[in-house]
Amino acid sequence: YKSVPSWFVRVEPMVDQLLKNNDLCYWVPEFVREKRFGNWLKEARDWAISRNRYWGTPIPLWVSEDLEECALDQWQSLKNCREQKSQISTERASTT
Repeated sequence: YKSVPSWFVRVEPMVDQLLKNNDLCYWVPEFVREKRFGNWLKEARDWAISRNRYWGTPIPLWVSEDLEECALDQWQSLKNCREQKSQISTERASTT
């Protein structure tokens, strides 16, 4: 195993709300609400959303040298962000 930096979503403080929202969902088959998914939610831990490219979906995030994040939702946003943060290189970014 190799330790690498990761981004997490704080899930543990939201477990009660997630369980309430789960009760509002229509599940097929119905047992998933209480059993499989419900049991998983009861034990939910903070979620590592950043995984390496092989296992997960890449996150459109660039970090400048001064550690200011610039989250992007589309290619045009990268161009707009680059105007503000000259350290970002569009040559190394992928449009796919």
